[in-house]
Order: sequence, then C-alpha cells, then structure tokens
Amino acid sequence: MPLLGNKGFLSQPTLEPVFLLDENISYRFAPALASATGNDIKSVRCVWKDRDRLINAVQDEEIIRYLGGVARDKGVWITADWDSRIAHAKLIMAERISVLWLHEPKGKGLRGLQELQLLSLVIEHVYELVATASSPVYLHTYLHGYRPRLERLAGTLHDTKLKWEKVPLT
Repeated sequence: MPLLGNKGFLSQPTLEPVFLLDENISYRFAPALASATGNDIKSVRCVWKDRDRLINAVQDEEIIRYLGGVARDKGVWITADWDSRIAHAKLIMAERISVLWLHEPKGKGLRGLQELQLLSLVIEHVYELVATASSPVYLHTYLHGYRPRLERLAGTLHDTKLKWEKVPLT
C-alpha cells in the first residue's frame, strides 16, 4: 500500500501535516485542494485505489491506523462521520492522529460544493494548527449560515461533554 507524501511516497513518517479525505467526502476534492494549497491531501480512494469499494469498503479503523503509521502526530483524517468521535475515540488517541469533522446541519447534509467551499476556507488554518501543535488536535467545521466556522476541542475525546473553542478565521 502506498504511503502519503509530497512526492507521492514516503519511507518514513512525515513532519508536515498529511490530510486524508474519508470516503464520505468526494475523492475529487483532494486533488483540487492539494493543488490550491500545496498541501499533501489525498483521498481514501486514491490511497486504496486497488480496493473494490462495492465489495470491501475501507473501514475507519484501517484509515486511522494507516494515518498513525505514516504521519504520527501530523496525520489529519477529514471525515463527515460525526459519530466517529465516539466510536473511534480510543483508537484515534492511540494512533495520535488529528481529526477534522465536517459537521453537517441536523436533518440535512452539506452538498458537495458546500463541502469543497468549507474545506477550502479552513484547510490552511487546520494545517497551521496541526503543524505547530505538539500533539494531535481535534477540530470540527461547519457553516453558520454562509459563514465557515472552525472550532477546536478544549479537552479530550473521552470527556462526557465536549467543549469546543472557536478558532478565528482571518
């Protein structure tokens, strides 16, 4: 299985943030975001390109372990699966990856172009937060009306009530 990296492949874990878009976000966004920002952004579909998704989808646990292996402390899993923060909290913390959750409004999901717009507006902020952090960061982003919001978890994923702090978007 290929490893992520600015030149396509790595033999060692990276020191720069590495972004991996989950299958619940269009794989077409990865090259567009990577080209626009110069960051290492790939999709699950790109990394596991030989996998037949109809028969054998890539499981969240596999994604988390993979990112932990190639980008420990600097891997960023971007997912729209809000429930994964509960279901995979222990593994996320054990593998020391950061997570950006795209938080969708209740009852209605973000449309594809909204997801792309939201990611393009926050990705550089996420990059800076992860690049300068000494440990993984947990973030969520959403649209408040038409304005993007980015919030950072002030605590751990194990906390019974999660407290989020706003990250200024300038």
